[in-house]
Amino acid sequence: MSADYSILKANWPDQADKLKKIRESVFVIEQSVSSEIEWDGRDHLCQHVIAYSNTEQPIGTGRILPSGHIGRIAVNVAWRGKGVGSAILKALIKLATDSVYLNSQTHAIPFYQKFDFVPEGKVFMEAGIPHQKMTLKLKAK
Repeated sequence: MSADYSILKANWPDQADKLKKIRESVFVIEQSVSSEIEWDGRDHLCQHVIAYSNTEQPIGTGRILPSGHIGRIAVNVAWRGKGVGSAILKALIKLATDSVYLNSQTHAIPFYQKFDFVPEGKVFMEAGIPHQKMTLKLKAK
């Protein structure tokens, strides 16, 4: 973990405003994902993590569903390339109990391959963006 940021478990009811602000900025504004797609009504079912800068500003987030589906990993643009996304992904994998999978935007496939995720099936469109399902075989804890 970097001294510049920290990753913590987040409680959706208590921290929803902070988590939504990050995702709104990255997905809805920057990537033009529709609000209807982004706010799928499943956040209350998920475990969430949040990244804070050392000045206590929320800078990134991600979630994992009970099914092991990791998603909604978002990092504010000023913090990209500094390991925040990797730290969020590692924290979400640690929360997994059985299997883990995600739908990667195709440009991010190499990022997830560094963590041993393997592409599965065909590329598909989600929110107007090409995606690839990727799975990770978990080692025994």
